[in-house]
Amino acid sequence: MSYDPVQRRASYLLQLLDRLKGKGYRFILETNGIPIAYDENYAEEISRYDFVHVRVSLKGCNEGKFFMLKGAKPEGFKLQLKNWLKLV
Repeated sequence: MSYDPVQRRASYLLQLLDRLKGKGYRFILETNGIPIAYDENYAEEISRYDFVHVRVSLKGCNEGKFFMLKGAKPEGFKLQLKNWLKLV
C-alpha cells in the first residue's frame, strides 16, 4: 500500500463530513484548490454534502506571482485554477 498524504487527508475529510451529515452544521472548507485538482472525483464527492461551502483562496494572478508569494512551483497556480473550475 502506497502512502499518499493528499489522498489520506481527503479520506479523513470525507469521513468527518459523513459524521456531520444531518446534524445541522455548516462546514466551510477553505482550500488553495490543489488537493481537489489532484483527484478527479474529490470535488464531486464533496458536492454530495449540501452543508459544505467551499472557499478557494487563489494566490497571485499568474504563475510568476504565485511563485513570488508562495515560493512553490509556478505550475501550482494552474492547479488552483483547475480546482476552481471543478467547483463552479
